[in-house]
Parts: sequence; C-alpha cells; structure tokens
Amino acid sequence: MATATNDRAAWLAARRTGIGGSDISSILGLNPWSTAVDVWLDKTGQRQDSFETNEAMYWGTTLEDVVAREYAQRTERRVQRVNQMLRHPRHEFLIGNIDRAILEPISRARYVNGVLMGAEGVLECKTASAYKLDDWMGSDASGGETIPAHYQAQGMWYLALTGLEWCDFAVLVGGQRYLTRRLLRDEETIAGMIARADEFWRCNVLERIPPEPQSGRDVQTLFPRDDGNMRDVSQAADVLERINELKVVRAQGDELAAREAELRDALQIDIGAHSGLSIDGSPLITWKAAKPGKQVDWQGAFSALAPLYEEARAAQATPASEVLQQHTTTKPGSRRFVIK
Repeated sequence: MATATNDRAAWLAARRTGIGGSDISSILGLNPWSTAVDVWLDKTGQRQDSFETNEAMYWGTTLEDVVAREYAQRTERRVQRVNQMLRHPRHEFLIGNIDRAILEPISRARYVNGVLMGAEGVLECKTASAYKLDDWMGSDASGGETIPAHYQAQGMWYLALTGLEWCDFAVLVGGQRYLTRRLLRDEETIAGMIARADEFWRCNVLERIPPEPQSGRDVQTLFPRDDGNMRDVSQAADVLERINELKVVRAQGDELAAREAELRDALQIDIGAHSGLSIDGSPLITWKAAKPGKQVDWQGAFSALAPLYEEARAAQATPASEVLQQHTTTKPGSRRFVIK
C-alpha cells in the first residue's frame, strides 16, 4: 500500500512538470469540469486534492482494459500499454500518458525523439453515461458521429506528442453500447494549441500569475474575500447590459435559469477582486464576503474538558447527582393544537 501511495505521489509530482492531455482542454476553455485556473492551481502546487478519484473516474479506470480488449477484437489490431509519461523533446511542457499505442504489424512501441515508433495510432479508452450518448452520436437528425470537444483537444494533444496521424476513441456508453471514433491529425490546430499552452506555461505557471477567470467559481477561488471597494461601471456598456438582462431573466422564471447562471458568472468575473459594481457611487450589484464565523469542535472540546471534569468531580463533596439537580429546571410543556 505504501508503494502504491508513493507511486501515485511521484506521478502527481511528474504531472506538475508540464501540460498533459487532460489539462489542455481546460486551458482552452473546452472542459466542462475544470478551468485554466484549476490547472494553474495544480501546476503551481496550490491544490493538493485536484485528482481525488470519484465514482465515474474509478469505473473509467477499472473498465479501461475491457474497452481496449474490445477495440482490439473488433478492429483486429494489436494494442500496447505505454507505461511511461511521454515528454516532447522540443516543447518540454508538452507531456502526456496515453492509454494505448495501436501497433504496426510485428512491432512494439517505443518513444524516440518525440515520435512513438512502431505505432500506427493512439488509442484512448472512454466510458460514458447513457445520458451522454448524444455527445458521441451528434444532435442532428442524421445521427452523425462526433467526438466531444474536450476529448478532441486531448486526442490532438497526444498526436502532437507522438507524431502520429490519427487517434481512435473506443467508448463504452451506458455500460452496454460500444462505439469507435477517429480523430485525424490537424497541423494548424496543433500549432495553435502548442502556442496557447506555451503562453500559459511561461506567463502563468512559471511566473505564478493566475490566468483570467472563466467562471464565477474561478473568481471565488482567486479572490475569496473582496477588497472593500466598488468597481464603477458607468462607461462599461457590456456590463450594464448584462445587469439589465439578468434582472429580466430572473423575472422570467426557471426556463432561463441556464442563461442566468452564465450572466451571473460573467458579472462575477466583472467584479473580480472588488466588492461589487456601481455607477457614480450608487451600487448596482454587491458580492461581499460575510464576516468570518466560528465553528466549535465539540468533540475535541469535550475530550479536552473531560479530564478537568473528572478532577473537579473527584474534589467535589456534593454528589454529582445533586449538582446535576441544582442545575436542572422544569420547563412547562407547550400546548399543541392538533386536528385528529
């Protein structure tokens, strides 16, 4: 157990030395579960719990071998696990752990100077909820084949890392439906991704400067307390427009709740470290931190007080039952009106 814990700690430490396939979609604003701020906190060592395993992640890892075997059987291709973190020789921040290499005939995969030799393509094994079927089937009437944007970013990142031309996604949907999707290499997309990642690594990670927030949650993370000042938005027409639209959306009810959340996020980003937004000193929106509250650890307090209580009880001439009675009062019962 200690060895497994040490191995995981080493793996997490290695991940912080570059940008991996699961990071790039967040940096590009494509990941539905995390943002560039989340990645920045992890890479700068400010978030220790960012890779806790949840139920979906557990089953995704557990079923990876099953999905890989199914892909190999259906395509009659050989696949190989690559048990190492890959790092690009020219772009040192470009790292990744691919699920499998899809092998050339009579060959084994090996990583040499930024190229995964002996491999035809990359295989990524995914599991998805049945509710996510449309993410892979397309929402149009023709039922076209699609790949979610955040997985496209991951797959393209691995093609940049390995020098290969295509990445297959083997997907088990709802535990009972198998799909295969192929992503082809695109040099223009790869160049743009590397440029954005390089900027993020140099300007944000190495300089320890947080990226621009992408959501209200990001703002709350970066600025847990406001600075006590209002931001004047008299000349910020776009901000005033969002405030007015938010008022209209709230009045229209639940059907516009999603748009309300988007506007709230955008306005929280407008507020940033400030206490709110105002025009000529008149508040429009406030977002202030409440006064710090106190929370008593009653169990800890009782443990600390118990020895003192025992000492006091031993020295007390009056029996404990009498002391208890002295501090007990009788409270009249309240009247309850109940219709039988």
